[in-house]
Amino acid sequence: MPKISDKKWNLNKKKIIDTAFELFSTYGYSQVSVNDIVKKADISKGGFYTYFKGKQDIFIEILNLSDNEKMYLESQTTNCKSAAEKLKIYITCRLNNFMCEENRKWVKFAIEFWTTVKRDREIDNKNSKRFEGYTKGIKSIIEDGIQSGEFKASIDKESVVYLLISMIDGMGLISSVMEQELDERKIEMVVDVFINYLKV
Repeated sequence: MPKISDKKWNLNKKKIIDTAFELFSTYGYSQVSVNDIVKKADISKGGFYTYFKGKQDIFIEILNLSDNEKMYLESQTTNCKSAAEKLKIYITCRLNNFMCEENRKWVKFAIEFWTTVKRDREIDNKNSKRFEGYTKGIKSIIEDGIQSGEFKASIDKESVVYLLISMIDGMGLISSVMEQELDERKIEMVVDVFINYLKV
């Protein structure tokens, strides 16, 4: 079999990922089979297994793309002068994502995946690393605020980070699965509540 170019390889892989995303978001993760993805993407089964071991592998790849976007978001706050401004940008951008239909679709089948997938060491490690990645960025912002005297020194950083991540994910669930509209007014209120609690 002739070797394909990196560009063609990446295009083929992206086509499979995009097709899987469309099917997952339309029918749910558990209702979609590898055969469904192969048929919709118009590729051979052998071609599919050239790129992925199974549909769980595709989900992890979609997850990685989503995580990369979140890490990119954290990098956008580096030029802000104050910790409060960094936190405001972070919370606002994360919640603004849930106002986009594509992102709401992602939340729906991501929740289904995490509640139905068979737990193993690989999945548990992936979960732990993701949580550590999220907490590291937010914790860094809060620590900067404490050191600069902007935020209260008495803050329980671990609890605040846990609460913030839970709040963001919870609002994602309410807007995506329960289909309750999220708007700028609600987002501004969340930002105000968190930052006012942290400020000296």
